[in-house]
Amino acid sequence: MTRRALPGQVLVSEAVAALLRTTKVPLRDLGVSRLPDGQTMHIYEARAPDGTDGRPGLERFLATVLFTDIVRSTATATGRGERGWKDLFERHHQIVREQLRRFGGMEVDTAGDGFYATIDTPTRAVACAQSIRDRVKREVGVDIRVGIHVGECEVVAGKVGGIAVFVGARIKDLGGAGEILVSQAVKDVMLGSPVEFAERGRTALKGVPGEWLLYRVTDQTPAESDFPLPNR
Repeated sequence: MTRRALPGQVLVSEAVAALLRTTKVPLRDLGVSRLPDGQTMHIYEARAPDGTDGRPGLERFLATVLFTDIVRSTATATGRGERGWKDLFERHHQIVREQLRRFGGMEVDTAGDGFYATIDTPTRAVACAQSIRDRVKREVGVDIRVGIHVGECEVVAGKVGGIAVFVGARIKDLGGAGEILVSQAVKDVMLGSPVEFAERGRTALKGVPGEWLLYRVTDQTPAESDFPLPNR
């Protein structure tokens, strides 16, 4: 990409362009470019918004967000009864928290049977999601769905928030039983990773501008030795 850039130009991939659209940064479509390895990538030029005066704005930072919840939780609760659901619920939460600690994630919030967490990198987030999904299925007997996104965030009311968080939550909502769905941004950041993805197509995300290209993680849970996990 840099070999095509003129002095003063900022060229970005389609995934980064999707993130910038949520912040109203003007973009110019430069078409498809072929990379040295033969792959193609859609390129955009990012321009400074009108009225930019160089003053610092709200502090923003890059974060990987992960959302999970139990699929068909209402039917499961009804079928298992009050005591059965309580036991399932507690074990599910225990597993999720164990795996977040294992992969260096940070629990931000819970709502019912759903979790919202941040984690260091998309690679760790995908591995964490795979481990949670498989252990919950094996030990609790229910399916979860997961949505993962990486983007700029900010601290809102003491919690990590911003449009990137909304995107991650909406991606999760589109998942089926056992599915881990990720944004194009996650897939691009993980270029060269052994993790495999299948395209899910473009879709609108409720309350978020534009259409988003989503992918489903298709490979099995990686071996623990594949990830040097942080001690936390």
